[in-house]
Amino acid sequence: MIERDSRYTNLSQIIAWVRLPLIIGVVLAHANLYALVENWYGETPVWPQWLIFIFYNLKNILLPERVAVLFLISGFFFFKGIHRAEPNFFINKLKRRVHSLLVPYIVWNTIALILFYIKSNEVLGSLSVQSGEEFSIIKYLSGYWAFYFTGDTPANMPLWFVRNLMVICLLTPLLYRLLRTTWSCFFLIVLAFCLVYDIVIPINGLDISSIFFFSLGAWLQINNVSIVTIPAKVGWMAVALYIPLSYFQFGLYDEPWYILCALATVLIKAIALVFAVSELFKHRIICSVPKIAEQTFYLYALHGLIIGPVIKILYILSGATNNPFLLLFISLLSVFFVVLLSFISYNVLKKYAPSFLKILSGGR
Repeated sequence: MIERDSRYTNLSQIIAWVRLPLIIGVVLAHANLYALVENWYGETPVWPQWLIFIFYNLKNILLPERVAVLFLISGFFFFKGIHRAEPNFFINKLKRRVHSLLVPYIVWNTIALILFYIKSNEVLGSLSVQSGEEFSIIKYLSGYWAFYFTGDTPANMPLWFVRNLMVICLLTPLLYRLLRTTWSCFFLIVLAFCLVYDIVIPINGLDISSIFFFSLGAWLQINNVSIVTIPAKVGWMAVALYIPLSYFQFGLYDEPWYILCALATVLIKAIALVFAVSELFKHRIICSVPKIAEQTFYLYALHGLIIGPVIKILYILSGATNNPFLLLFISLLSVFFVVLLSFISYNVLKKYAPSFLKILSGGR
């Protein structure tokens, strides 16, 4: 069923256009050359402060908190059809998530673990890993949840989003009971309170921020509030506040209400992004979804494996330059190459190994 109203042509097309810059924004966030050089060489690069500021904040100025908005979209679409009283609604949804989330999650992390093992043994010799630690099956198996060698993310680090999303999907029957009551707003306020005061659940996969934004999207769907139908006055105000809010947020970084401001900023910038895309559809500036937008999950999963090598090759080819403008160009160029490699490899697999591509893309 295609959802329409006077403000947009097709809900799925608009969200596809929204997802595309968000995923590219994730790639941009991980193309932080300053942090990567610091990690590679174990010392802080002596670069201009304005360049360091750009590396850490350009992604936040250009786009809202990307993964937060992706959780909101996921919550909205998970509960699509909930009002039709479909029998076994949650069982059917979870079965579909096995194919769209769990299977590709396992495959992509298996690929990451294989690459990690090969890289480790090239540097440190047989049956050893970082810092000379001996090979351990258990340590490697941790890569499917919280990898022993890299921290609290899976082996393919960006897939922490998929991990958290799978955990939240298991909680959806409970979330539905909470979000359909008159206390639903109170529940969301409690989650926001936990965010502001940095209250955490000490379990990998259960993240307050992830639950909050997923629940917010779910609340919109459950209460029949369109995710893209935004009043013009609200939308244009959000667009006008987009850049000023970013700079205002930076100025409050050390203040106790920083997280509250950051939360408000994410929501306002998300409204601005969705409204802008809706307006472009309304005025027929954009219509059909480009092919690359159909490959966003593949790009999201693949970039975690190739962004580091791509940007390192470009940096070495530049002669490990300290020219600030060339450094910025290298970072942006790496994003272009990652997207290009994703597009090429996706289409090669589509032609020669469509079944494997279907697994990698979760059937998308």
